[in-house]
Amino acid sequence: MGTETNVSAAVIIDTSNSMTYSGYVDITKIDSKAFLGCFVEGDRAAVVNYDMYAHVPYACKEVGPVPPGTTIVDAQTTIQNLVFTGGATNIGAGLSTGNAQIQNQPNNRALVLLSDGYNNYPYGSNPLDYVPTTYPVYSCAMGPASDQRLMQNIANKSDNGAYYYAPYVIDMMKIYNQIRSWTPEASLVTNELSQVSGWYYKLEPGEITAGTPMGQFTVAWSDASYTYTHDWPNDKQVSITLVDPDLNTRDDIPWQVGTGFVVFNINDPLPGTWQVQVMYAGEADLGITVGIFEYGMGVTAPLRMEVGAPPTVRAGEPIPIAAFVTDGGEPIRDLQVHMRVTRPRISVAHALRQYATELADVRPADEDLARGMPEDLARLCELRRRRLPGKEILPLVQHGGFLAQESSTGPYATTITNTTEAGSYVIEVFAKGHSARSGRRVQRTQMVTVLVV
Repeated sequence: MGTETNVSAAVIIDTSNSMTYSGYVDITKIDSKAFLGCFVEGDRAAVVNYDMYAHVPYACKEVGPVPPGTTIVDAQTTIQNLVFTGGATNIGAGLSTGNAQIQNQPNNRALVLLSDGYNNYPYGSNPLDYVPTTYPVYSCAMGPASDQRLMQNIANKSDNGAYYYAPYVIDMMKIYNQIRSWTPEASLVTNELSQVSGWYYKLEPGEITAGTPMGQFTVAWSDASYTYTHDWPNDKQVSITLVDPDLNTRDDIPWQVGTGFVVFNINDPLPGTWQVQVMYAGEADLGITVGIFEYGMGVTAPLRMEVGAPPTVRAGEPIPIAAFVTDGGEPIRDLQVHMRVTRPRISVAHALRQYATELADVRPADEDLARGMPEDLARLCELRRRRLPGKEILPLVQHGGFLAQESSTGPYATTITNTTEAGSYVIEVFAKGHSARSGRRVQRTQMVTVLVV
């Protein structure tokens, strides 16, 4: 990315009716607004939405000065006001319009593309014809009814793009945090989602390196009817405070308080273990995502982590994973590096065979057929809806493992061998420990998605 540290990004949101039908609208609004809340002065942002056609409700503008720039607040309001009733999914129009917004902008450019369905506009062009080749597309396929192969191909065709899969819409904020960490200014320390019960208390830790100009702490929750408070929470409130390395509970005012999220920017944070303290007062389960970033070192950031994995493998083939963790360009030894893999327990193809008898009597939903979904998949999705919440017929499974460093200069590596089921494999890698070279404590995390076909 060179020496420039600011970004110019267009967030491209699918506003077809399927987003409403699938129940994705509320959390998409919360997390998209929270993502924009992570932008800093000098960044530029645009909002594009697409269904049958593409629209520019918020043209690309520079983020205003602190406290939070009015441009970001205006962009967030634009997202809040989006209506998800479109009759088609024209991904090519979304990409083309997003390109037009940022192609002449300065800084590091990128597109962030969301879709829960299939490209089905009969008069639209192939979306791959509109993929930029000089900057990245970070594409996200939302849920099992999405066209994961197309979204991966879009990311792969762009310059240094990345494909992500959100098995459930509640996973979106983790993906947004990962995308934000690709900018030169931000390093992702912690990125955790917890599904919590009422009257819940949590401390989420993250190691901040000495000399970090700014620590950024983001918290997003899945129900916008719960409001933020700094104090002890009453009913329908979420209390969020920061605890510094000296175990002092801080009185910092958030950089942004939004509907369903808060963002803290702490200048010159003390080095050591910071904790995000969450107290939740309510009866229903609530999904809470905490992201902690080291911010402001730009391309000179001493601690770096890169995770390598193939974008695609065939079912039954192993997935090699390699993590490079460096301090000042030199590999760090003796870290604890582990991974968490979220994968399909049963592929769509196997589910179609397993439930063939029941599927013969299932009428696919008109909404699924209208979004371009193949009829057999539409039948399966309708059967899935009928079975939930009692039974998940497309279940996921999680498992973990450690990555080992075979030599002092080599990466931490492992191989995922259980890949018999096709689908998107979400792999999160976590590194923690101590750098003997500089004496710094190390904590980093990164997410990759591999499509097994």
